[in-house]
Amino acid sequence: MANQPGALMAGFDYQILYSWWEMLRLLDPHGRYESATLEHDDVEGIDDLVLKPRRGTDAARYFQIKWHTNEAKHYTLDLLTSDETPVLQRAFRGWEAVRKQHQIVEIWLVSNWTADPRDLGQYIDHRRDQGFTARFYESPDYKTLIAKMGKPAADVDAFCKSLRFRLGFLSLSDFYGDFLDDRMARFGLKFDNAAKCIAERATRKMIRHGGDDKRIDREKMLQIVAENDLASSQEDAPSIRLAVEAYTEIKSDWPTRRLSFLDLFDRTTQRYPQATEWPRIVAELLEQRTQIESASSEKLIDVRGDFSPAMALALGATFPAARGYRLRFAQNGQARPWVSLGGSDARFAVTEESCAGTGRDVLVVFHITGDISDDVQKFLQARPDQFARVVHARPSHGVGELSVRTNGDAVALAAEGAEILKSAYWDAPLVHTLTRAPNAFLLFLGMRLNSNVVGPIQTYDYFGKHDGYQPAIRVTSAWQVDHLFD
Repeated sequence: MANQPGALMAGFDYQILYSWWEMLRLLDPHGRYESATLEHDDVEGIDDLVLKPRRGTDAARYFQIKWHTNEAKHYTLDLLTSDETPVLQRAFRGWEAVRKQHQIVEIWLVSNWTADPRDLGQYIDHRRDQGFTARFYESPDYKTLIAKMGKPAADVDAFCKSLRFRLGFLSLSDFYGDFLDDRMARFGLKFDNAAKCIAERATRKMIRHGGDDKRIDREKMLQIVAENDLASSQEDAPSIRLAVEAYTEIKSDWPTRRLSFLDLFDRTTQRYPQATEWPRIVAELLEQRTQIESASSEKLIDVRGDFSPAMALALGATFPAARGYRLRFAQNGQARPWVSLGGSDARFAVTEESCAGTGRDVLVVFHITGDISDDVQKFLQARPDQFARVVHARPSHGVGELSVRTNGDAVALAAEGAEILKSAYWDAPLVHTLTRAPNAFLLFLGMRLNSNVVGPIQTYDYFGKHDGYQPAIRVTSAWQVDHLFD
């Protein structure tokens, strides 16, 4: 017990840094949240942070934030409802107190511990909302939970539908690393270690003073930024700024070079390039590289755009790391781009399964921001005699929306992903890949598909639930891209 005070202090650090990360949302004048409350005085079990929505149609979010020194353990349903750690019972009492105050309520459990994949983890819907899947409500575990809660079944059902799990989230070192950087930069703040320490102290001060100081709105956040000199100046960008327009047009004058494929991509109508249209994409990608190399010796390229997974792989392969290129890429509103350099301790957990039939190809599946096992089964059923085996790669720290937490994670996973594709080739005439992953990972992965490392990679784009994954471009090496199809 000698280290208990240290553990408590570290747990409070974790709560403070996570709360600051969420509170940054208040700086968005059009964001969904109106205010935040730190350590709410009147709510049990879900009081660490409360986000009040601007509109009734958005959910009020109540957070319980837990950090554990021993990261070897996992959350199970029994652990969350035991007499020693009655996390769900306490959260239920808090939920009962606030459920009628808002049109929609979400209860978020945030922790560095992961969910046991054989227990709680098998029921979490990582694809959609981090809540329970429909399968949970049909399981014996759900009936056991109702009995343990000791409350009316209808109330337990409503409570369970409000639960959200952000487990295996981050370590303290990730917060002190570059995880906070992207959101702080997005809102024009400094994001070095000194700025993070200042933000942490300001958040602690609000909790220590209590009362109205613990309630924060956008005006108060702007005041905190001004008083602590957290506003940043605009950083210089590389001279080559390439806009790749697929789903959306980039209307600003930011780009120095532009590729437009708006006529080939449309999410609303599920319009994707046909086999006869990929050659145009290939030609324009390679022509752009030729022009860049003719005009400058610069190898750092800033890339912006909203494009498909196959396009991200092809774009990365057009500007390979082996040729000296470095790419900066910002997605999902990031103000601070990720760069194709660096690394972290992020790794894949890899499993394999054999396929029936006479097929010889190998399918490599990257489950990163979501598990696509159901889609994979449909994909295989439509191709019964094509594949000999399937390789599944999932981040060892868990699958989910925040599984690629930092620039370093994207680079480290991309480097290992290239090795996984390479090893798949030892007995296969062709390797195929299905992905659910951030474009930053796919872009950096494409940069590493050197011709002396892996053979051709058949890529696929997702055409919706009905059509599933359909063949797109075949990336033949990091020096060129091709348009061969199945």
